[in-house]
Amino acid sequence: MAEASYSSLDAAGRARAIVDPGSFAPRGDLPDDVPFAVGSGRLDGRPVVVALSDGHRRGGTFGVREANLLGTVLDEALPAGADPARAPAVVLGFDTGGVRVEEGPVALAAVSAVGVELAGLVARGLRVASVISGPRGCFGAPSVMAALPQSVIMTDNAHWGLTGPKLIERVRAGDGGDTAQFIATSAPIRLDNGDADVVVADAAPALREALVEALAAVPAEATDPLAVI
Repeated sequence: MAEASYSSLDAAGRARAIVDPGSFAPRGDLPDDVPFAVGSGRLDGRPVVVALSDGHRRGGTFGVREANLLGTVLDEALPAGADPARAPAVVLGFDTGGVRVEEGPVALAAVSAVGVELAGLVARGLRVASVISGPRGCFGAPSVMAALPQSVIMTDNAHWGLTGPKLIERVRAGDGGDTAQFIATSAPIRLDNGDADVVVADAAPALREALVEALAAVPAEATDPLAVI
């Protein structure tokens, strides 16, 4: 039987598939309805914190709660005054249609604030990799956040852009099927433009291999993320 694609897995399944076998420890204080998987583990023996949005649930959209959760994860990965060389790496998974529309500008402001924090932590030396995958890809305000880590990895069937996929579909339907805008957000084009660093097959082993390479500089003796979260 063929192995399930990475994008077909829920966020918790993705987390377990990319870290070392048996090492994923999910965060225990998450509400059941949050479209995220957050936890810690090891990747090729190196400590990592993972926060993966889940496009199978509520379109993986970011609201105030999700933005605050991601901010907390980042705060705990590299607290103020901590040595970045001792911090665990962070893997951010983006499978999202954007900011939750019903929460409006408040959610947009919350996501933007987390993006500013992420930029600051990367500048301080926290090692972060982002993974952009299906079924949603990455759109809206989170698409800016996804560009901030040192390494951006996309699955070959993913799309990444500011304009949401539903709006693009409506435009395509209305103009007789012009796909130029949609193609511009595709993984191959993002790679050619230098926006993405690596494009891999939609398979957990391929993503894991890319992440191991991206995070190879993280020392194996860095702070154990189980003690962080």
